[in-house]
Amino acid sequence: MKLKFCIPFVLCNLLYLSLIAQVNYNGPANGFVMQGAVLNTQDGLFAKAKPQKQKFRLFLHEKSKEYIPPHQAFQDGETNFVIDPNYSVNKNSTMSQSKIIVKNFDGMRLVNSIPPDPYIAVGPNHIVQVVNIGMRITDKNGSNVVDIDPSEWFSPLINNVIPFDPKILFDTFDNRWITVWLHVDDATSSAYYILAVSDDSDPVGIWYAWALPSNVDGNTPSGRWADFPGVGFDEDAIYITSNNFPFGSGSVYPKIRIIDKQDVYINSQPGRVDWIDIWDFNYPGESISGFGIRPSIMRESGSKYYFAVTRLGIVNTTIGIYSLENSLTNPVLKGFPVTTHAYRE
Repeated sequence: MKLKFCIPFVLCNLLYLSLIAQVNYNGPANGFVMQGAVLNTQDGLFAKAKPQKQKFRLFLHEKSKEYIPPHQAFQDGETNFVIDPNYSVNKNSTMSQSKIIVKNFDGMRLVNSIPPDPYIAVGPNHIVQVVNIGMRITDKNGSNVVDIDPSEWFSPLINNVIPFDPKILFDTFDNRWITVWLHVDDATSSAYYILAVSDDSDPVGIWYAWALPSNVDGNTPSGRWADFPGVGFDEDAIYITSNNFPFGSGSVYPKIRIIDKQDVYINSQPGRVDWIDIWDFNYPGESISGFGIRPSIMRESGSKYYFAVTRLGIVNTTIGIYSLENSLTNPVLKGFPVTTHAYRE
């Protein structure tokens, strides 16, 4: 939360400082893996699917009565409604200016994956969908380019890999695709974040991938495995978040893993990747642990990176915001709560 609307700038900084609450955490600690693998969406493992039948819908917001002000969708008494500064509707615009074309096509099927954990990202020329059982690359008309079986795709990284809980993003700073999956094996107490990045803005073709152990904090074994992942980025780094559960008894705690983009956005054989871990941090200003931490997707360069967090199993009337400074050198995590309407995680 940069509080860009604050005037003057000095007052803005003073308000931010007054909101900071106590955040305790372990780390930062460094870890690394020495080698990754080159993956290819066109290596013969995956068959190209037939184009899907499309439907087209056209909405014309040419009359003022078709425009419903956003605040009407909120209940009376709301006091914290803020319109996204990137959102605007000109009720007097011409028909040609106000057309919105929606192309409707089938997404990936649930099959036997419960929950499906669907996620989607859009790049310059492609749409990439992921669910627990697969990854699909389509063009922007919804026609399939390739379907990928992640258990086959990631097999060079982990024997008998069972990837789950996927995320897919398009990094607008560097025009690369990022996908993260999880793997856990209770029998061997092993667990991984599986990170793969495309070699350019086209998701079809070469990707670089690494199996990053999630059962370590830094490089120290933790006895915990990662679940509920989140993935974000800024101009410098990729951020992976998770709730980390014990294989046996013990507490659950959140973790942030920071990865320098320069380690992974390469155009050669994928080699060593280093990371920085911060873990077991509290909800801002309270003794209870944070849960369900989510990283942001930054669209502009800045001196801080942001996360949101909540608390598990209670009625919440705030949401926690963390800011991270010096992410690649000497990370410092700070936080504060923001008042919300009541909700339960």
